[in-house]
Amino acid sequence: MYQFFHSHILLSISFISILLIASYYELYYIFYKDIIYINSEDVVPLLNTFSAIVFDFRDKDVYFAQHIATSVNIDSNKIDFNYLKKKYYNKKIIIINNQKLSKRKLIKLLLNEGFSDIYFLKNGILDWSKNGFLLVTKKS
Repeated sequence: MYQFFHSHILLSISFISILLIASYYELYYIFYKDIIYINSEDVVPLLNTFSAIVFDFRDKDVYFAQHIATSVNIDSNKIDFNYLKKKYYNKKIIIINNQKLSKRKLIKLLLNEGFSDIYFLKNGILDWSKNGFLLVTKKS
């Protein structure tokens, strides 16, 4: 076997590279298959028909500086699932993340509490603003 690898070094490197790339994509799929991203253009109709709610997990100061009008600010350290289930259980959940909790952990927490339609706003509040959608801003 060593002799084969030594004689066909380029072929061996190519094979190992393909194997590593395939392994990476397989592992990525396993760990991130539940994460579904949604564009801001697709969020607007959901919010207008009241079939979705935005859970904003950013810090309170950042949230109040600028946020989506109908969004709910949630402290990732003290999530009141009883309140959230009572008020938003049958709605699609769109998440703006603060990076304190990983996307994977947020999905796991919400799925364990019975929420099923969970999406992440692609590129967060920046994408929302860039596309010209209205933000509530703190008056200085």
